[in-house]
Amino acid sequence: MDDFKMLCLDIDGTLLNSEHQISSKTKRMIKEAVKRGILVILVSARMPKGIWFLQDELEIDQAIISYNGALVIEKNSDYLLNLTIAKRDLKDIYSLARHLDVHISLYQDDHWYIENLDHCDFAN
Repeated sequence: MDDFKMLCLDIDGTLLNSEHQISSKTKRMIKEAVKRGILVILVSARMPKGIWFLQDELEIDQAIISYNGALVIEKNSDYLLNLTIAKRDLKDIYSLARHLDVHISLYQDDHWYIENLDHCDFAN
């Protein structure tokens, strides 16, 4: 581990085990990495609210990467990167999705907007 400067960890299916928890072994390894001066960054498709509590559990205080890289944010809410879709483009995307009967979800900050639960996997 001595050559590493940063460790970026995906959350779902990587950091979290099949019970959606961080194993004690994983916690120990992350603490060891931090002790060695390695930055530990959590990365996810999740919104920030779905990441902060894991960061607290791991006792790390770095920026997080959320929305599949579209938002990089510090714990103090300073944005390091914030890629958004312009409203005019969003209207076109929404119209095309409706035409193709494709469900889209929209995220803004820590809010998740969905139009219809019938399209979601968890509806059944």
